Amino acid sequence: MIRVSGDKIPVEKYFDWIWDKSKSYNEIKEPLAKNLIGFFRTGLLYFKPEYQFKYSFNSFSPLLSELSNEDKSKLVERIPHADAETGIGPFSVLRALNIDDKVLKEKRSHVSIKPYCIETYLGYWVPSVFNEEFENKLFKSVNTTMEKYDIIKNEVAKTSVKEINEKFYEYRNSIKNLLEQKEINYQKHIDEINVKKPKSKYDPFNDNDGFNQFFDKFKSRLNDEEYIKKLCVRFRSGPLPEIWDDHAAYKDFKESFFDYLDFIQSKNINRRIPQIILKKINHNEIEENYLIS
Repeated sequence: MIRVSGDKIPVEKYFDWIWDKSKSYNEIKEPLAKNLIGFFRTGLLYFKPEYQFKYSFNSFSPLLSELSNEDKSKLVERIPHADAETGIGPFSVLRALNIDDKVLKEKRSHVSIKPYCIETYLGYWVPSVFNEEFENKLFKSVNTTMEKYDIIKNEVAKTSVKEINEKFYEYRNSIKNLLEQKEINYQKHIDEINVKKPKSKYDPFNDNDGFNQFFDKFKSRLNDEEYIKKLCVRFRSGPLPEIWDDHAAYKDFKESFFDYLDFIQSKNINRRIPQIILKKINHNEIEENYLIS
């Protein structure tokens, strides 16, 4: 583990002492929490990762933001291969591949953290004694979610780049025809955007390089197994930060912790961990009132 020169006897004695004092991992027990801070420390924090797989490409956002509300209200027709959005929706690879949204939704992770956690301003607090149980459920759900990406990968493998490009051109030409049909002077707005940003030439009707770069990255990420696995993990865990010396941070954490318990109790919501803690709190209050009386 380390490289030592000179007299090694003190180091050897140190390692021998550590080895003699060591215990089996299975013999180690969670220390009893003797105060509120100690109790908070017995939990792990979970959060939802922000990264998402990008299925769509939209070079029309700057143009759409320049249009008046009156012009936007005219854009109600469905655009081929576009996400269903008001105005000009982005080009969707999934729609271009004719992948049914319902099929993908069936492969989504349905693991809920709600029964295991207390919601705090720092994230989802899960007691470490229930962490293994929750992690096992989380791990099982990863395989199901990965099946969704396998479906997409298979469809991409069956479709040539030429076919995808043709569908993108169809999408783009449909937007142009729609704007002309509604008598919207889109070229004026494109020119105005280019005046504001003279260093970059904006032309959403001829942005072939932008789309090709997007689709290359789409395929690259789809074939990156580690990246896909990371996407499939719905929650990530981390230790509770040492906020105890920061009065404001500790106050916010404590208040959000008990506000959530109060919410669960007031709404009579049956969730496992909150109910265990609430029963313990209520039991202690009854004992204290009995002793006082």
